[in-house]
Amino acid sequence: MIARILVIGHLVAAAALVGGTTGWAACNIIPSATGTFRAALGSPLRPFAAPGEALELRVRPAICDAASPGLTCASQTCAPSDVVDKVVTVVFTPPGSAARNVVVLAANCAALEPARLACAGRPDVAMATCLQVDPSGDPGALALVRQDDGVHLSFRFADTDALLAPDGDQRKLTGPATIAVTTVSDPLPCSLASDPCRSTPGTIACVDEFYAVDGTCRNDPALIDRTFGHFTALPPPNDYRAVWTPATGVCAGTQDSIRFTLDAVAG
Repeated sequence: MIARILVIGHLVAAAALVGGTTGWAACNIIPSATGTFRAALGSPLRPFAAPGEALELRVRPAICDAASPGLTCASQTCAPSDVVDKVVTVVFTPPGSAARNVVVLAANCAALEPARLACAGRPDVAMATCLQVDPSGDPGALALVRQDDGVHLSFRFADTDALLAPDGDQRKLTGPATIAVTTVSDPLPCSLASDPCRSTPGTIACVDEFYAVDGTCRNDPALIDRTFGHFTALPPPNDYRAVWTPATGVCAGTQDSIRFTLDAVAG
């Protein structure tokens, strides 16, 4: 495995070839266009998300996701009641880190407390936190939405600033991450702290590695996509005008650091 640095902000930097040396692209804003990203079970419409951004997941049991029960709504228009039993678990898996951080999004964290405690007690988990959302009062936090290709699950990607002291410093959990969707009656899929989605049954959707779109449904590590090899949790954007010392009167020089993360890709 190799790693690329992704710098996220409000400009775009370009890759360069100098004297025959290859330079990786460092993107300050990554386009939000959707595409086809084939994961172990289901797929997101984008291979990354920053805190507070909406992310949609789809599963297609009739095509490649036969192990999933799928996503359904009771009527043509999906209602908050259709999603209250769904649980989104995000396992942050930064390169080189032995213990993982687990963040759970659910409408009823109290019902998940025994499972959260069991998850937090695992030797491969550093922290397990449940963030309660309100699908009725805040539909953007967690919802089922009917699209042309079926029902998708949409959720607002977790903002983990408050979990890392001090709160408000814009430093959040980032890097390669695994997303799993289950129901409130299912065990939390905390084994994903050590095992990939392709080896973890019992979920509605499970996204970590991305595989080449080759017309098959194979979840073979040899098929990991070379551009986006894994889902990535991004940091908030940087404002480079606040970072650089004024030279032309455009930059403010009021910030002495930038935020970036690592994306693990197949070597």
